[in-house]
Amino acid sequence: MEWFWEIKAKTGGPNYFLQLDFERSISSQQTLIESFLTDYRKANGEWRHHNSGDHSYTGISIAPTTIFITKGWGNSSASDDSFLLDLLQALAIPFKWTIFSGGEGYANVIYTAGQNLEALVAYVRLGSMGNNQENL
Repeated sequence: MEWFWEIKAKTGGPNYFLQLDFERSISSQQTLIESFLTDYRKANGEWRHHNSGDHSYTGISIAPTTIFITKGWGNSSASDDSFLLDLLQALAIPFKWTIFSGGEGYANVIYTAGQNLEALVAYVRLGSMGNNQENL
């Protein structure tokens, strides 16, 4: 699920972020959430998946009403978060989302935001249809 396609197209970064803000607490769903993170290791309160051969990673932080995903150091592997759509459907809790870049001393730049799962899926599909910087 390549939610960060627009950041890549516009060469934003160095980190890509997806913030999911839920209408109510997801704390009671911790076991369900963790069941989707089988390729990740937990360290210092964050779930991480490192790519072999470089320093890029995907990090996932879970708070009572937020899931925050970081694609660190230009990690552009969509396979790291292929579970995301299934997880959001399983949670079945309404959420808002924001996609932005920044970090490592760079200012945050918001690329897009939405109100629900359907809007996030539509945005991801837009990217999969070959949109690039010239089309935006």
